[in-house]
Amino acid sequence: MRKKIAVFTAVWNADYLYPFLQGLKQGALERNADLYIFNSYGDSEREYEAFTSGEYNIFLLPELSQFDGILIAANNVGVEPWLARLREEISRLGIPCVGVEQPDGMEYSIGVDNYRAMRAVVEHLVVNRKCRVLNYVGGPRDNGENILRKSAFLDVLKQYDLPCAPRRVLDYSFLTTDGIQAYQDFKELGLERPDAVVCANDNMAIGYLSGAEADGLSAPVDFLITGFDNTKQAQQYFPRVTSVDRGRKELGRSSLLFIDDLIEKRECPRQWYVPFHLALGESSGDRAENGWDGTFRRELYNINTRNDQTRRHLKHMRTALLGRKSPEEFAEIVSRFAPLLGMDRFVMAVESKKIVENSPIDRLFFGSYDGEAIRIETSGASGIIPQQWLREDGECHSYLFSPCHCNGKKFGYYVTIDNLEVIRENLLSEWMLAVDNAMENLRQNLNLQIMNRKLNELYRRDSMTGLYNRFALKEMGEELLRRNREQRRSTLVIFVDMDCLKKANDVFGHDIGDLALKTIADAMRQVCDGRMELAIRYGGDEFLLLGSYPGEAETKQIMMDVEQTISALGMERKLPFPLSASTGCARIDADAPENLEYHIGQADQRMYQRKMEKRKTRESASS
Repeated sequence: MRKKIAVFTAVWNADYLYPFLQGLKQGALERNADLYIFNSYGDSEREYEAFTSGEYNIFLLPELSQFDGILIAANNVGVEPWLARLREEISRLGIPCVGVEQPDGMEYSIGVDNYRAMRAVVEHLVVNRKCRVLNYVGGPRDNGENILRKSAFLDVLKQYDLPCAPRRVLDYSFLTTDGIQAYQDFKELGLERPDAVVCANDNMAIGYLSGAEADGLSAPVDFLITGFDNTKQAQQYFPRVTSVDRGRKELGRSSLLFIDDLIEKRECPRQWYVPFHLALGESSGDRAENGWDGTFRRELYNINTRNDQTRRHLKHMRTALLGRKSPEEFAEIVSRFAPLLGMDRFVMAVESKKIVENSPIDRLFFGSYDGEAIRIETSGASGIIPQQWLREDGECHSYLFSPCHCNGKKFGYYVTIDNLEVIRENLLSEWMLAVDNAMENLRQNLNLQIMNRKLNELYRRDSMTGLYNRFALKEMGEELLRRNREQRRSTLVIFVDMDCLKKANDVFGHDIGDLALKTIADAMRQVCDGRMELAIRYGGDEFLLLGSYPGEAETKQIMMDVEQTISALGMERKLPFPLSASTGCARIDADAPENLEYHIGQADQRMYQRKMEKRKTRESASS
């Protein structure tokens, strides 16, 4: 039976992640395992905190007890609070776990030896390039990798009796802009220009070079400079940046073998170091290895061509998603474009109630699998992938999970199956960002529609009785009349008027009068249910019932039921006077030319006749 390995990654550079995942896949094939990769694109800058929270929320998605082993390859700045929660749950469950390039807080870890790798860089500058004055541009002061790299820098200087003023060692945050800032900071300190600048990663080395270029300085003419990580950007930059290649593909493969050994309870070291390689470039005065040869140029051409095609599809997808008015339309478009972007096996899971609060379903899955469109609605608990997407075919599979969110709102997640290529060149993140933004627009539009319907309903309702009001009469009454005329049916209008409201208000007060009006409204609702379409407070003590004409006998029965129900409810609610109302009706034939108000007036006149008849009857009885 294949093992299930969960992998948690936080991407700072797609060039780093992709070969690592390739190596993982190779190891998974060797050890018969499926990969469940929970990937995030968190940002270390505080102004993007809402975005970063949405990204790292993917770490909370899986039920960890379902996995045989766990790899944590997330060493982004700012991710530690999320990893602490993750490690605590892993420890509680007792699941084998390995930290990839993050020994802090991990019982078992694997990665390059940062100390030895940085020593190799600095010794190359000191021994081979005869540098005597060196500056250090570091990452965050409390970052484990930066601590080791800085220690190596200082130890080499000490070993070779070279001076190192504290002002020549500055810590930042691993960003390209930090390199630019470091150049300005060293410049403002008024220090002698160094022979070499050692940077804790490639981003800062490129930033430093950019800052120096603005002053007309360059490497290797005016100073030497090195980085760490050997990213594509560092390889493509001119001068090519001397750096440390971590052997990312081998790191991935070894990580999988390591966690498998732990699962199988084989003897394992606490710390597994993988080989590193010093990748020389012109920035340190060396001849660049594997420079702009044919293979590199072809790869760059293929990358640019692939990116152009993908971005063209992205542009069309963004346009198609504009103005979508339903989740169904949205799902259809995303499912149609996903294969064009290289995602032939793709799932999107949407937490429906986070899009529309009153959604009848909890989670909507949609996507495509080898050209077959799939859509599944679920309520209550469900797995993170529908069962039909989990292939039990004897092959090893990879499932890449990424979060779906926007402006701090979490909508769900994406899953790409057996396609780690989408990680390359950060195109997956661009695609997700386009879908995330479109999803937020859809959410806003749907909730705006709901809000407008609620406001429209409030606009059409009488605040005291809850019945429809005269605004609703104009809209809904006219619509009823038009529909009946189209279907050659007659329409019935019943006018209801409370008897003696003024007297009730004068004798018992307006609170009792209001209660009487509410009682009439409740009685009309009871009678209207299933027999008439609209119950309306026309104004003051006047009410209307509208519906399709049911015949003369039923019309009389409805009017009688209205009057009797009003009286009965009045007694039931112990009103201090006999509650009663008078009714009158008008039939509107399908070919009647007059408007609705005319026929309401006719029903009002007949109601008044009925009221006069009742008054005469009462006067006769009293005399």
